[in-house]
Amino acid sequence: MKTSSVLSLALFILFHHSLNAADWKYVGQVSIEGKKCDAFYDQLTKVNKKGGYVSVWVKLVSSDEIDSLIDAHNDTTAQLAAKKIGIYYIPPFILAQSDTTNMLLKAFGIIRVEIVVTIFPTKIKSNIHYEIDTKQRKVKILSLILYNDNGEGIVIPGESITEKEWTEIPPDTFAELMMTIISNY
Repeated sequence: MKTSSVLSLALFILFHHSLNAADWKYVGQVSIEGKKCDAFYDQLTKVNKKGGYVSVWVKLVSSDEIDSLIDAHNDTTAQLAAKKIGIYYIPPFILAQSDTTNMLLKAFGIIRVEIVVTIFPTKIKSNIHYEIDTKQRKVKILSLILYNDNGEGIVIPGESITEKEWTEIPPDTFAELMMTIISNY
């Protein structure tokens, strides 16, 4: 029974991943309307452009939902995270940190979060297509999709996004951490 469960899970992961071809990397945590959300960028959609520009999709998922999925799939996420650590994978978020205290334990937790949003269906709060000017330390939103509680997306056309203009990235903010991770890893 255990072998068939593992095989079924492996087939689910392979099938789901190929349909939703994305490689979500953790970027940090933000608060949206008083609720904590984890932010992820898609490594597969990241485009490095000339002049220090980077284009990338970022999604926000409820931190509570991610915690629930980790609890529901504790053994699976732990096993998959251990395998990734076994092949020396370190999440970009960890690489961008200056504090290396308990790095392996922190990496294990972040890998589990990355696994959950990559292989299990989650209710996305928003998808944001950013362009980052790493030389001038500026960011702009190219497109934005907001999702309601039923998972229905509302596309905000690029022309109506107020953040369409370049905005400065202040030091010691989520935006700076996102720029550092996305531009370096």
